[in-house]
Amino acid sequence: MKILLATTNKGKIAEFKNILNSHKDLEILTLDNFNICEDVEEVGNSFEQNSILKANFYNKIAKIPTIAEDSGLEIKALNNEPGIYSARYGGINITDKDRVDLILDKMKHIEQKLRVAKFVSVICSVGFNKDFFLSKGILLGEIYHKAEGKNGFGYDPIFFIPKKNKTLAMMTEEQKNKISHRRLAIEKFLDDYYKNKKTQ
Repeated sequence: MKILLATTNKGKIAEFKNILNSHKDLEILTLDNFNICEDVEEVGNSFEQNSILKANFYNKIAKIPTIAEDSGLEIKALNNEPGIYSARYGGINITDKDRVDLILDKMKHIEQKLRVAKFVSVICSVGFNKDFFLSKGILLGEIYHKAEGKNGFGYDPIFFIPKKNKTLAMMTEEQKNKISHRRLAIEKFLDDYYKNKKTQ
């Protein structure tokens, strides 16, 4: 089955394709395959609402089964900021490094035991055999006191996993994709997809 992955984020595209690589019955297409340049305004108040908006918007254009994800970082000490604004935290014209530095600055006086954080991923699938399906993955961790590691993207250099004693950016792609919030959300989507495929 051909599935549209509705995102322009190259880091997300790489992770989705890596995780779904073993599912040879699924062919992952991107917005580039359809020459889709339109942006959808993310006006939802939650990851769930934004993922539904994006999935429906691009499904209507491409007219094939579509999955869209909304994801972000929630930091308890910052009242769950940046949350749904993770990709544009601090402004739309700044870099990932600028956003990491902004978080580090806001967290500089907060002791390690209070630096609890989580990554959230919500995937909405549209155009399969129901109106839509939502799958959610959560990865618990902490905000590290400095940026460490060269891999990944976004906030990975400061998202520390105590059990691994590493930030996500210090892990290999394979190591990260085994435990990530995105991996968990994708697995729930796949479970639903194959369960419903059997009943058709």
